[in-house]
Amino acid sequence: MSKKRKAFKITILILNILALLGLGFSSVFFFLRYHNLQNSSLTPDQKIARYEKEIAKSFTLPKDERPTMAELSDATTLDTVKKADAIFFKSAASDDVLLIYKNAPLLVIYNPTTKKIINSGPYSFSTKIATQLIGTKADRDAVNGILKQAFATTLNVSAQNDAKVPLTTTFVVDVTGKNTQLATKLATELKGKVSVTTPDGQEAPASGVGIAIYAAPTAP
Repeated sequence: MSKKRKAFKITILILNILALLGLGFSSVFFFLRYHNLQNSSLTPDQKIARYEKEIAKSFTLPKDERPTMAELSDATTLDTVKKADAIFFKSAASDDVLLIYKNAPLLVIYNPTTKKIINSGPYSFSTKIATQLIGTKADRDAVNGILKQAFATTLNVSAQNDAKVPLTTTFVVDVTGKNTQLATKLATELKGKVSVTTPDGQEAPASGVGIAIYAAPTAP
């Protein structure tokens, strides 16, 4: 076989390989493009199901709770969460998603592109509970001091009123029925009792209040 003919065959072979590679890269490109378009058309519930399936391969998620999802899709959203908690969201990026399990409580920062968990852990999702204090000014001041020291991140004293009749026992009323555990802790800290109703002779809690504390004089 002549050198020219041999060189020609090698050239044809190389061109065929390059053509095949070209087709391969085109296939990958169109697959990724289709994949991204397909993913963008998913509903929030479908996205959650997909992310949970991916995360569950290496991380144990709560089985009895459906999370809510937040997407850090822009710089403003990312900046907001980092200001809220600079340490927890330190490594979060604008293409991450948050899976929020309020009952667990658990927050998972996940990157769908790399399929990596960026951070996870227990997280407090509760806003401060509106709290009303009822009693004499001296008794309210005493309770306020205790609340600020032990429950500053949980309670927001939104109203304070004088007692209609003297109180001999401090009562903690779970107005909404959603804060039983907190009401019990408050009653223990204040050496009082948990109640589900307004104490006799006292005015009912104001609208929007979650916890009402009817403060009796503190023990000397």
